[in-house]
Amino acid sequence: ANQLRLAELERQIAAQKSASVQTASSDQQAGLADAREELNASRESVKRLQAQAGASRGALQQFSGRFNEYRGLTAELAPLEAMLRDASQRKERLEAGEAARRPSVQVLEPAIVPREAWQPQYTRDAALVLAGALVAALLAMWLVELFNREEAMPTMVVAQPAYPSFGHEVNGQPALPHNRAMALGQGRSTSPPHHQNAALLEAPGAQRELLQEELSLILHNASPPVRLLVHLLLRGVSPQEAVALKAGDVDFKTDVLHIAGDSPRDLVVDAALAAQIALAVAAGPAVAVAAGDGPSTDGRAQLAHGPSSNASLPDLSTELLYAAHDAAIDQPAEVTPDALRHSYAAFLARQGIRLSDLARVLGKLTPEQATLYSGMSPPGTRLGLEALDRLMPAVR
Repeated sequence: ANQLRLAELERQIAAQKSASVQTASSDQQAGLADAREELNASRESVKRLQAQAGASRGALQQFSGRFNEYRGLTAELAPLEAMLRDASQRKERLEAGEAARRPSVQVLEPAIVPREAWQPQYTRDAALVLAGALVAALLAMWLVELFNREEAMPTMVVAQPAYPSFGHEVNGQPALPHNRAMALGQGRSTSPPHHQNAALLEAPGAQRELLQEELSLILHNASPPVRLLVHLLLRGVSPQEAVALKAGDVDFKTDVLHIAGDSPRDLVVDAALAAQIALAVAAGPAVAVAAGDGPSTDGRAQLAHGPSSNASLPDLSTELLYAAHDAAIDQPAEVTPDALRHSYAAFLARQGIRLSDLARVLGKLTPEQATLYSGMSPPGTRLGLEALDRLMPAVR
């Protein structure tokens, strides 16, 4: 068995050696073929390099010839440049000497022959100075007016009734207080005061429109009869209608106030007005007689008098002035019954009331009154009386 193994091993070794020899020979042949290819490639490269060297040799010879030519030209140019420098220096010295000997002149603008002899333009200069002074004066006036401007207060003319006023008498005629008389005296004729007052009563724009705060202060400082009069005026009742009003004109069941006279109408009685009317009615029959009117024929008390007997419209107007003065109202002489009624009419007009509904409250309107209250209305749709706030804040 060992011999068989040994023989097998020897056979394998021999096979291995033969395979190795065959592999080595094939490798040698492949390497030899590669070497031959590289040799051929190297020979081709050598031939190519030799051809390129031959081509470059001609170009090198040509470059060398041109370079030698350049060097020769450079050597010849050096003396010429030196001569040019010397000539330039000599020229500069010569030009500098000539410029120093002669003056230099430069013409900026050629001369122009004038068409007329020159002289100062006195007329033109005087006109320019005058115009400048005028402009400066106007500017100064504008600046002074700008910084010293005062807001012009609206001129309000008070309509005084035809009865004696609160001032002194002049030539037997009642006179207005001094400041109001000055306002009415400007631009008016010297007719008797009662004629002027009658004209002013027809002009609602001459009345003062009172503020809510002023009305509240007047009501707070007014006596009971004046307070009732103010409440009636601030519901649209005229002063004459308020004085002529009687207890029977008030329907407490329906809360309606019946106004007779030239403009008969019915007004709504609110709680505040009803309370004031109740106080006047509770004063009793002692107030049923108006000053100079005699006893009441129908036995009904006149409401506007309140607890003070023999009270007429002039007396109530005087007490209204007392209340305005005690309330520290500015210009208390302007607080008249007509001014209070005008304030209420303006209160409704500024809410956009229809003029027909305004006439239902105030009575018939004159064209001047209609124009005035129409101008107070805001733009937009006009409202009916039912859609408005009919009660002023001061009397609530």
